[in-house]
Amino acid sequence: MIDLDKICDKGRVSLSEPFSFKLHGKLWDAASDGHCLVCVEVEALGYDREGPPVDQILDRYDPRVTHVVADVPAFHRWLDETKTMTPCDWCHGSKVHECNCCACEVPRGSTCPECEGDGFFANVEEVDLDGVAIDRVILARALSDLCFCDRIEVALRGELEPVEFRGPGWVAVVMPRRRSQKSEPSEPVPGPVSVAS
Repeated sequence: MIDLDKICDKGRVSLSEPFSFKLHGKLWDAASDGHCLVCVEVEALGYDREGPPVDQILDRYDPRVTHVVADVPAFHRWLDETKTMTPCDWCHGSKVHECNCCACEVPRGSTCPECEGDGFFANVEEVDLDGVAIDRVILARALSDLCFCDRIEVALRGELEPVEFRGPGWVAVVMPRRRSQKSEPSEPVPGPVSVAS
C-alpha cells in the first residue's frame, strides 16, 4: 500500500495532506505535491479534507493508452535505484530547510528549495519518455509503491502535457519538465513500449 503522505508537499497548505474525492462513481484517496498526483481507488473515503480539483485534471485528458510497461519488475528496479541517490547538499537528506541565516528568504522548517523536498538528488535528473522529459526523482516518488502489477498503461499527450500512468486501482499523473539546454540526450525511461503501430 502506498504512503500518500510522502507525496504531499508539507510546505504548501493546499497540498500538505492527502485528500479524498469521488469521480465517475468511484472513491479515491489521493495526494499531490504539484509535480505529481497519485490517486488510489478505495472502498471508503479515507480523508475528510477536500483537495484540488482533481476531477478537472483527470477528465481533461484523452484516456487512450499510448505506451505499455510490460516488464514491470525491471521498471520497478530502475525506479528503486533512484532511492540510493546522493543526499541534498542543503538539507542533507532531511527534506526540510533548517537554515538559521537571517538573510535567507526561505522560512526555516519549510520544504527544502534545493531538492524540492526529495532529500536527495538523482544522478540523472531528466529522463526521456518518447520525447517527453520527466524528472526521475518525481517519477520514482509517484510510482515506486504502485508497481506491483503485471502491466502499467501510459498515456502521453504531448511534450509539455502531464503524463498519466495507470495500473489496477490507481492513477498517477506526472508533470513533464521543460527540455533542458543540454547538448546530450536524456537517459531514456526503460520499459514503456509504444502501442502505436
